[in-house]
Amino acid sequence: MRLNTSLVVGAFSLVLIMCGCTASQTPARDEEQRRADEQRGADEQRRTEEQRRTGDRPREDHDAPCPAGEHRYTNPNSGVVSCVRD
Repeated sequence: MRLNTSLVVGAFSLVLIMCGCTASQTPARDEEQRRADEQRGADEQRRTEEQRRTGDRPREDHDAPCPAGEHRYTNPNSGVVSCVRD
């Protein structure tokens, strides 16, 4: 009787150890996913806010002619267009 009890307890312990070692870590993964979603949401909100702020500014008219005595010049290094004196 004592031998049967020992075998049952040993088998039960072995099953518990094996199941515990192979169990997935889904709660930790859920936490990582939640943090990633929060970060993604914060980034999206920041982008939306930046677009709103830049959308409120008046746009510069890039096709506007230069004043008298000046002509348009494009900097070859940066591509910036500006008016320079003749």
